Amino acid sequence: LFMPSNNEWSVRRKAVAHMFYNERLKVMIDVFKEHLNIQCEQWLSEIKMHGKARIDISQEFERTFAHTINHICFG
Repeated sequence: LFMPSNNEWSVRRKAVAHMFYNERLKVMIDVFKEHLNIQCEQWLSEIKMHGKARIDISQEFERTFAHTINHICFG
């Protein structure tokens, strides 16, 4: 409704549509969970070592999403 609907956008949507089927999204979510769990373990390890941790959550989530996207795209 709010997106362009000319021929160029139609071609682009068609090119990436296969990535957004339910089964593929489940795989993507599982990969994200795996990377998020690894990151949480690192935070907990730092808390155990120092009794506390200072976490820049926006930077950490950006890094986690980047790792997830790289893993999904490139294995």
